[in-house]
Amino acid sequence: MWKEVGSAPLNNTRRSFWNSFSRKAESRIPFMQGASIRKVDAVSKTAGKAGLSWAFAVNAYESWAELTILLSGDKSRSHDAFDKLYANKNAIEAKYGGALLWEKLDGRKSCRVKTIPLESHGMEEVDRWGELQDTLIDKMDRMERAFSPYF
Repeated sequence: MWKEVGSAPLNNTRRSFWNSFSRKAESRIPFMQGASIRKVDAVSKTAGKAGLSWAFAVNAYESWAELTILLSGDKSRSHDAFDKLYANKNAIEAKYGGALLWEKLDGRKSCRVKTIPLESHGMEEVDRWGELQDTLIDKMDRMERAFSPYF
């Protein structure tokens, strides 16, 4: 079960969503075991290398999986790491099986690569939680396989 950390309290709907999602995700993508619910709409887990983390983001009406790059020091370190991954964009996306959104986030220390957001697939769509969770787990699994050779 994922643990809640940080200052954002979860309401019963969000807690129920993340609890059911954690059971399903941990059985299918073991690298997400021990992840933390850091915000009301996001769960993250280190990607096995300092400054890199996997995250699921699920807000009211859309959702995605992402790799966050946030290295210690100044922002140039995170941006350099992003550039090294981006140099392999075609190979990573080919292994992933589709396009990804590459966001260098100029002006910020962090960068990210995320899946195309699933619109109309969010926490408010209670009757579609199972479908949403299965889709995000599949996307995260494919992302991890596509990126892992480059860490």
